[in-house]
Formats: sequence, C-alpha cells, structure tokens
Amino acid sequence: GGDTIATSAGSFFCVTAIGTVPSGKMVMRSGGQPGDALYVSGVIGSASAGLAILSAASSPWSGLADGVKARLVDRYRLPEPAMALAPVLRAHASAAMDISDGLVGDCDKLTAASRCSAVINARAVPIDPDLIQEAVEPDVLAGLFTGGDDYQILAAIPTSQETPFCEAAAAAGVAVSKIGRLVAGTGPVTILLDGEAMDLPARSYVHGRGEEGP
Repeated sequence: GGDTIATSAGSFFCVTAIGTVPSGKMVMRSGGQPGDALYVSGVIGSASAGLAILSAASSPWSGLADGVKARLVDRYRLPEPAMALAPVLRAHASAAMDISDGLVGDCDKLTAASRCSAVINARAVPIDPDLIQEAVEPDVLAGLFTGGDDYQILAAIPTSQETPFCEAAAAAGVAVSKIGRLVAGTGPVTILLDGEAMDLPARSYVHGRGEEGP
C-alpha cells in the first residue's frame, strides 16, 4: 500500500516482500501500556529534508553544503530500515511499528491501537547533526517530525526491559533513543518543546493529496 494511492500518469512497478515470525512472537501496535517508554531507531526527519531539497528551490535546508544535501536525498531515495532490530523487539518490546508517514502520526496510530496516549520530548528526538542548527524554528522542527519516509522503528518498551533492550540494540549495531512515554488516556500524542505543547499544522503525511516525490 501507499504506492498506488494517487497519480496523474505513469506506471507502477511493485515488489512485495513476505517474511515469517516465530509462532506467538509477533510484536503488534496494540500491546503498549501506560508507563512504557517510547524509543526510536536511527534519526528522524532526514528523508523529509531530502524530499524538501528535491522538491523546492528554497527550503530550510538550502544553505547546507552540497555533500550534506546529497546525503539527505539518499536518505529519502534509499532508506535503510533497521532490520537487525527485529529479534531485539521480539524479546523486549510491548508494541512497535515502522515510521513511514511521520513520527507524530505513526505514534498516534500506535497509541490508538494500544488504547492509550503518549508524551514525547521534542528535544529527545534524534535528528541528523547537520539539521540541528537549521531546525531552530518550531515549524521547521515540526516538519521533521511529521514528514515521513523515515522507515525507522518506534517501539514501546516496559520499564523493566529498557536496559536489556538498549544493550541488545547496541549489540545489534542499531542506535536507539528514548523520546517519551506512553500515558493513560486517549487522544493525540503530545509533543513538548521546552515544556510547551507544539502546535502542529499537520500530524503526518496524508496519502491521496497528490504530492509527487522526485
């Protein structure tokens, strides 16, 4: 899904990958509990910055060096999913999903499935060091959190499993960062920037709006 939502012309070439999971070990979105910590793999927002570089003559990233721009474009065009984290999640996560439509919107999906909500610390979300100096304005930061195409992992980890999870992720060669926690209640995830809830014009990429990525 996602590749045939909307188009004005052209052809599609689709590839489907099918895998297996040990019996009873599938980690779903619906297992999270209030109090579980939220972790993400890798960095967030690099792909959306790469798409912005490709799509607009002027963007928040226009002043970056050409080599940095090329690397960000590669993040968009050639994502590297954290496949090595799969057995770690099976051993330690209560819930997990990939981040494809943006951190905020996908966290909304995970919390809805788990029947709870979440609070995320914006300053704890891992961002490419080359983007940090440019992402000082809240609206630019919000774009990194909602743009999508990250293909990283969002996971809910019970408190008792945080240390072994982090150790196992490091052993697997995958960087993980704690960004927040699941909380009781329902409704959209709250993103706190320096203690204040961020105003997010959009929460995720919305399929069917007709955007076309180069």
